[in-house]
Amino acid sequence: MRYLILALLFFITYPFHTFALSSTSDFSKTDMRNATLWRDYVYIPVLNVTLPQAPLAGDEFHAITVKNLGSAKAGREVKAVRVWRDDGDSVFDSRLDKELGEAVWDGVNSWDLSGIRERYGSDSASQNSMTMSIFVTIDTSSSITASTTIRFAIPQLQDVNGNGEKEDADEGVFLMSSNDGPSDGEIINGRTDTFSSASRCATNKLGPRTPSSFAVDRTGNSGELKLSWINPPDVDFFSIDAYRSINPDIIGNIAHQGVTNSSRIDVGLVDGTTYYYTAKAIDTCNNESLPTAAIAAVPSSEPLTPVEPPIDTSTTTDDGTTVLAKGPSGIVSDGNKTSASSMPQTSANIQEGDLVRGEDGIKVYVAKNGYVRWVQSPAIMGMYGHFMWLNIKQVSNLDLNKFYESSLIRADGDDRVYKVDSEGKKHWLDITAQQFERKGYNWEAIYIINKMELDWYGTGAEIKI
Repeated sequence: MRYLILALLFFITYPFHTFALSSTSDFSKTDMRNATLWRDYVYIPVLNVTLPQAPLAGDEFHAITVKNLGSAKAGREVKAVRVWRDDGDSVFDSRLDKELGEAVWDGVNSWDLSGIRERYGSDSASQNSMTMSIFVTIDTSSSITASTTIRFAIPQLQDVNGNGEKEDADEGVFLMSSNDGPSDGEIINGRTDTFSSASRCATNKLGPRTPSSFAVDRTGNSGELKLSWINPPDVDFFSIDAYRSINPDIIGNIAHQGVTNSSRIDVGLVDGTTYYYTAKAIDTCNNESLPTAAIAAVPSSEPLTPVEPPIDTSTTTDDGTTVLAKGPSGIVSDGNKTSASSMPQTSANIQEGDLVRGEDGIKVYVAKNGYVRWVQSPAIMGMYGHFMWLNIKQVSNLDLNKFYESSLIRADGDDRVYKVDSEGKKHWLDITAQQFERKGYNWEAIYIINKMELDWYGTGAEIKI
């Protein structure tokens, strides 16, 4: 199960003054097989509670606090807390129910969502119900450990200054009117759920692909920069972590964690200071992608200048196929069958053993003679003491395309040669040396790796004559 989502549906029917909710409630389990926000079939525990009846003039739902009573921590274990308005059928479905927003972790033990302004009551032609039901969903990672517990509460209403609006020190459910029933007493889910890792995470060692088109741009506002990217297409992709540094040689600390959309505004920056950003994709088993290339940007309140459209530098082959490049970053002939025994001359001065990355900022390669080999995972980087993230050279596609891509490997001290596919599986070339040459393979294209990396790859079908 990829995610477990804890959903709270609030439900009660009572007049709107000084009526406390029950402090606990039992769960029922709802089979949710058609919601599109999450990709797997999941079962969600449901706690039924509703906002109180609106006065004749109608009412507005303004804010809510969800408190963490279990051992699950915000971030990697609890990915997100979202609030929804029920469409009237009392069944949660992300296709039909209205998402009101993602709650913000307060850094201690609660998530808060303010500024909702969701109106209900007889004064609204579109919302004529005198009550309103809402859901709170809890997204958790499938890599959560067996000892982790999930237990949540809606705390008792605390309006410190009595102004009726949710502020930093306040907790509970806030409405526009004097309705004070929703959180007169703490509402605790009556069951503690304990989670264990999905079995597939024990064998899933391949991280997702790196986010593409990573960019950092000024917004025209003081102290702000906009980070944007394209999420990888991996089916188990979960979220993006963005890192910020003021040192170009250090990846820095996480500035934004668990981002599920494709952009984020970074605020609180100092105008005129150069910041360096990178991003990684995270999958549902907590595997990380390779980081993007670092992007430097300087926040400023200067007006933005219009962006000119990019120049189309693509070419077209005889069969009508559009080709952006002819090397590792595009369509290339089989580099395993090409003789490339010497290092080409490059403007980036690429040397034997260098780690390089093209303009897309995604794949990292290691160079050898006239070949480059794709380093498929951050895990592989850690298997070699001389592979350093800060030593990766950002090179032009023009330089990168002077190399042929090789996927042939063998372990040091082992004569067996394997061909690695894009899914991280190794295929043994179960052929003789003479057959290897007759099939056109080139001995110089073989990379010698350590046994740790060889064992990291999955096993695919053997390649025979």
